[in-house]
Amino acid sequence: MTMTPYVIDVQRAIKWLHSNAPHVTKIIQDKAAFYNTNQNIFWENWKISVFDLRTANTFGLMVWCIILGVPSQLFGLYPGNFSWAYGPNRQNFKYSGGAVANPNTVGGNFYGGGDTTLLSIQEVRWALQLRYAMLISNGSVKYVNRMLAYIFNEEKPWDFAAGKYFYCTDSTGITPAGSSSPNIVGAFKVEYRIGRAMNFSGQFLNLLNKPEYGIVPQFGGSKITVIQE
Repeated sequence: MTMTPYVIDVQRAIKWLHSNAPHVTKIIQDKAAFYNTNQNIFWENWKISVFDLRTANTFGLMVWCIILGVPSQLFGLYPGNFSWAYGPNRQNFKYSGGAVANPNTVGGNFYGGGDTTLLSIQEVRWALQLRYAMLISNGSVKYVNRMLAYIFNEEKPWDFAAGKYFYCTDSTGITPAGSSSPNIVGAFKVEYRIGRAMNFSGQFLNLLNKPEYGIVPQFGGSKITVIQE
C-alpha cells in the first residue's frame, strides 16, 4: 500500500473565484508562509538535527544516547569544565606523594577532571551508529563489514593501498593451516582493523575497545580487539 503524503499547502484553497480578491489571497498566503516556517522547515530541521544519526547535532545525539542506552557523559556533550586533562579519557590527576617516576601519569597540580571522553561531534555520530548497528546485528562478520563500509565509506570499496579501511576479521588461531580437520588454538578472537588514513582520535579508539559500552558489534564467546594499523 502506498501512503499519500499529507499536503499542508493552504494556498490550494484559493479558487479562481477568489483569485482576484487581494485581501483573501493575502491572508491565505500569510497562513501558507506560517505553515512553511513552523511545519515544513521545522520537521526538515528535526530530521537533519535529531532523527538522522549521520547529521544529528549535540541535542539530537543526546536523544540518541538515551534511545541506545549509552551514557551521554562518555562523549562530552554537556557543557564541561574539563576540556583539558591527561590520558586517553582526558582525566586529570592529583599528586599522591613520594618519588615521581613519570609526572605525566602519577602526579601533578590539577584535580577533578572526571571521566568524560571528549570526542569530535563526527566521532560521536560514528560511535552511536556503531552502537545502533550492534543492537540490530545478526552476528555475522559479513554483516558487520557491510555496516562498517556503510558508516565510514558510503558503502564504497576500501582503499587499502592508501590505508583507508575499517573491517573486522576472525583471528582465532587454527592449525595446521589448510588441514581438512583444523584445530582451534587459543581463545576465539575477532579483530577490528583500522587503516592509518582513517585519522581516528585516541579517545575514539579507546572507546571502541571497551566492551562494557557495547559500541562495536560483538560475537558470542569471542574477544574483541580494535587495532589501528
